[in-house]
Amino acid sequence: MAHLWKTLKRKIRDTTLYHKLIAGIMIGVIIPSALSTLTFTIKFQDIMETEVGHSYQQIVSQYAENVNYKLGIYLNLAQNIMSNRLVQDTFALDQEADSYNVYELSMRISKELKSLLFNDVAEGIKSVVLYSLNADFPTDGKHISTIERMKSMPWYEDAVGQAGGGIFHTYSKWTDSHVITLIQPILNLSGQPLQQILGYVQIDVDTDHIFSSDLFNSSTSFDTGYIVDKNSEVLFCRNLNPVEEDGSLTEIRSLNEEDASLKVINRNGSNEILISSKLNDYGWTGFFYFPYSEIEQKVVDVRQYVLMIQTVLLAAVIIIAISFLKKFSARISLLMRKMQQVEKGDLETNFVIEGNDEIGMLDKHFNKMVQKLKQSINEIYISQLEKRNAELSALQSQINPHFLYNTLEAINSMASCSGLKDICTICQKLGEMFRYSINNGKNEFVNLQDEIHHIQNYMVIQKIRFDDRFDVFYDFPNEILEYKILKFILQPIVENALNHGFSEKRGKGFLEISGQIKNKKLFLKVQDDGVGMSEEKLRELIESMNGKYSAGADGRGHI
Repeated sequence: MAHLWKTLKRKIRDTTLYHKLIAGIMIGVIIPSALSTLTFTIKFQDIMETEVGHSYQQIVSQYAENVNYKLGIYLNLAQNIMSNRLVQDTFALDQEADSYNVYELSMRISKELKSLLFNDVAEGIKSVVLYSLNADFPTDGKHISTIERMKSMPWYEDAVGQAGGGIFHTYSKWTDSHVITLIQPILNLSGQPLQQILGYVQIDVDTDHIFSSDLFNSSTSFDTGYIVDKNSEVLFCRNLNPVEEDGSLTEIRSLNEEDASLKVINRNGSNEILISSKLNDYGWTGFFYFPYSEIEQKVVDVRQYVLMIQTVLLAAVIIIAISFLKKFSARISLLMRKMQQVEKGDLETNFVIEGNDEIGMLDKHFNKMVQKLKQSINEIYISQLEKRNAELSALQSQINPHFLYNTLEAINSMASCSGLKDICTICQKLGEMFRYSINNGKNEFVNLQDEIHHIQNYMVIQKIRFDDRFDVFYDFPNEILEYKILKFILQPIVENALNHGFSEKRGKGFLEISGQIKNKKLFLKVQDDGVGMSEEKLRELIESMNGKYSAGADGRGHI
């Protein structure tokens, strides 16, 4: 793994800057674009679930209103039957009433109930039965019955415990003709005691008629669902089998316990939206399936649209980036070509990279560096030529001193034989001066002691020349005699003092040559008591030393 990482790092490092920048831009654009698309899609999907779920809930609410409207029709019908004058008069008769009259009245009630079943208002009614609390009340076997038969009905206990209005009862077992039973007490509305229960009205209504709706159609995709009662028993189902206790029914019952309103579930391998809603005050709850494909299709459409927009933008960014990077890379390549040209030794770089950005500044500094390099090479070349000429000149200059030195030795010998001591002294001192010049020709710096000895030889010759017209005093501490100084630094100063200090002086003169250390610096001083100079001469001397005028006759400008 480490070797693979090193190989990858080396390949990245060796890749050209152009390709690195292209890769960086691609990564910097594609990854955020993909993340933004994913985030937007997820957020849009949540929004669509909320919006579509809200529209589905409105459909379910409309459906619940439709169911309650139908239930209201049957309740009104039961109220009308209860308040019917014939029903009130017949059921108010006591047990001692003429049985023939009661029978006649009950038959009239049965006839009216039969006609009711064929009325449009009674659509969906399977049967209508009136139960009298009088056990001897005459029955027709279909629409009129007594309390004894009523006691065998599963809803009897609920009906007896009902104080006033009607109730809806459902069978706990599924049958081929599943019905919902409306039980309405028949109250005494005119006789005494008032509001006394005289009997009960039973209306059996087909569940398909109650729960079927025009909302179950393809336009709303509202075609699958359950209706359960407060005990989670199925009242109605559409496109599902309620008999089988499968996962769907189990899940619905668990949702009924949780009182959920909207949930995305997976049924038969596909996502669906399950919406639950309380239909009325009787504890009925509806669970309705809506296909999730509508949301998925909208999400797919939006994702494709976003991807198309991002693809166009990405292509535009890449085209612009490549165009920019080509120009950027071309300037870098031009700078590299100049460097390669200089590397080969060609310092004549004529082309200039325009611009004041980093590359332009690099090119300017590189051009300055090349110019300084050319200047340094020229200076070194000239310096080498001058050094070679100086070496040749030094070699030539050494030829004459050797010849003169040998000649002086010959003169010294001849003067010694002739008894000419001054000539011997001059030849001897001049020979030492030549030897000092020859032996130290290659050394720019010499010991102070050697320079003093050279000056002493020079002063011996000058004293003979000036007929001993001056005296020389030397004042040098021993600790500075080994200090290095520039060769011949004292001779021109001493010579100037002799030529211009004593040339016009009458009498004997004095010359002091000294040296001392002050503040870690060596100070050399040549002092005479010659004629000196005026202030005007001093000013001219200073100006000449500054290069404005040539040196005067006193020669001090040459020092």
